[in-house]
Amino acid sequence: GNDTRFTRRNFLKGTGVAAIAMAGGALAGCSSGGGSATAATEPASGGASVAWTKEADVVVCGYGAAGASCAIEAAANGASVIILEKAALPGGSMARCGGAIMGAPTKIQQALGIDDSADALYDWVMTCTDGTCSKEIARAYADVAGPNVDWLDALAEEYLGQPCFEVAMAEANSAVDEGRHNGAVGGCLDATGCEYEKFGVKQEEAVPRTHWATASPDNTANSGPELFDPLLACIEKQDNIEAVFNTALAKLVTNADGAVVGVEAS
Repeated sequence: GNDTRFTRRNFLKGTGVAAIAMAGGALAGCSSGGGSATAATEPASGGASVAWTKEADVVVCGYGAAGASCAIEAAANGASVIILEKAALPGGSMARCGGAIMGAPTKIQQALGIDDSADALYDWVMTCTDGTCSKEIARAYADVAGPNVDWLDALAEEYLGQPCFEVAMAEANSAVDEGRHNGAVGGCLDATGCEYEKFGVKQEEAVPRTHWATASPDNTANSGPELFDPLLACIEKQDNIEAVFNTALAKLVTNADGAVVGVEAS
């Protein structure tokens, strides 16, 4: 499709510079307005100036899948990035999940002959949530879920030297546990989801769109860390991304105009 990456100028327009001050607590600032403004001289609300210790174009709070993805894309568009993480290690909830991610359409589905679409995924989400999910949220999720799966797989190829989801694994396990895999695919792609019959969908009608990450050599089964590994490997090889651990977000810091110029963390 079309390349929708931001230019550095567009990405940073209206954000200026971000920074962190380490003194008892931590402050990460993001000044607004013209590009000539610096966080070191930006006053906080009430006219008090904040002495920032570190500066970056973007500050990301949380080093899980969402935060990592944000940091990677910001850095890819030329921004310097600081990630604040309250835990001692990265990963968030993704590193603790079972190792599956849903998306449609994807390159894995195409390689395995599975015909799917973002519209079909949207309909499925609205069906299996019995209509309680926000239509706007479901639509946004369905539209980007497939490209996100392909993006993660591409990161694994580039930074780990292997795909995150192996087509060969699916082909080798296509006849395994037909009740779960519908006899169509297995291993890295199946139709695992909710109780299909509960929502009027027969098991054999469910489209395989649940992607399972390939288990690492030291792991007996695929799991969340395998999904997070491509993000971690990418970030660790970026010179313009710095991660700060054991540092929790406390509150946003604003200037006299109400614009966010930083965050207070501890």
